[in-house]
Amino acid sequence: HPFATNPTMELIRKILDSESLRRKITIVVERKDVTYQLDVDCLNLIR
Repeated sequence: HPFATNPTMELIRKILDSESLRRKITIVVERKDVTYQLDVDCLNLIR
């Protein structure tokens, strides 16, 4: 099960554009003392 930890905007766009990656990958964002796991299907990019 692949993970994308602190992915760049470019990598997030590639994940969102690929149906096979969307089903497989887990996006994890680490910020200071908090770690988030993002649901790719609910992800809304602002920029």
